[in-house]
Amino acid sequence: MTSIPAATVILLRDSAGGPEILMVKRGENLAFAGGALVFPGGRIDDADLITARDPMLAIGFDGLSDADAAARIACARESLEETGVLLTSGDAPDPVALAAARVRLLAAPVADEACSSAAILAALDHRVDAARFLPFARW
Repeated sequence: MTSIPAATVILLRDSAGGPEILMVKRGENLAFAGGALVFPGGRIDDADLITARDPMLAIGFDGLSDADAAARIACARESLEETGVLLTSGDAPDPVALAAARVRLLAAPVADEACSSAAILAALDHRVDAARFLPFARW
């Protein structure tokens, strides 16, 4: 069996009641882990590395390995796709524009998904900042 490179992001925030963790529920009808609560994440696409190496779309990726750089972009992309949370640097986007961007991302063919996320970053004038992601494990 060949492994498929993937990345998962754990979104944490402080609140008055203590730390909060964002999880999503997988579709009940999915063959793998249907209905399970999971952290946002998914397959690392070839275009994720292209995005990571584009200084107009990414900050602080210069010293990272290709695998680490692509994984961080995949986390940002999957977060937007699965939760609507934009893990980027830039001015707060208009909520309507952000919602429209997410719809575009979800509607993109799988082969174009990462490329369309790069287009969304450019349209929102946002960049993924490598420092916002703290790698935990790779296995």
